Amino acid sequence: PQPPAPQPPQAALPAAKPELWQQVAPDAVAAAMLPRHREEVPGRVLVGFAAGLGDWQVGDDLRMGVPQLDDVFRARVEAIHRGPGGTRAFTGTLASGAVAGKGANAGLDADAQHGFVLTVGPANTFAQISTPRGSYELVGNRRFGWLMPTANMDRDVDYSVPDYRPEPRPEPQSPRAQR
Repeated sequence: PQPPAPQPPQAALPAAKPELWQQVAPDAVAAAMLPRHREEVPGRVLVGFAAGLGDWQVGDDLRMGVPQLDDVFRARVEAIHRGPGGTRAFTGTLASGAVAGKGANAGLDADAQHGFVLTVGPANTFAQISTPRGSYELVGNRRFGWLMPTANMDRDVDYSVPDYRPEPRPEPQSPRAQR
């Protein structure tokens, strides 16, 4: 029998980027460092951001953990929008294929349309992440953030009731009445 043909050397894979954030115990962080949020959302977890938060380019693959799901998603940056004051909004999709965690990206397939928007400003960080097992919001400063299940937010708010009072508008007059 013939020996197997030699295989060409494989290109080295790029070093995996660290996870964007890691879960942190709130009592391990000085109270003054905790991000402010108007309500205590059930199921929220505190995360600490990795160095280089927001130093990405279009096409970068990021590792986005959702501790509540015990899962880490591969998130691809598809667009970067620059705003006033140095704010940058990164948008993209969650890619199929497990990165880490017991959840192994359950329910995420090649046809899935799950994505993210992550906004990094000079003082604050916000994100919305859509996963096959629910959406999550992140509200934070530049060091820490609260990652919360969207379904648990604003539970006491009735969105069917307006939260403002419209200014009364004067009735338009007919052209005859203006003469």
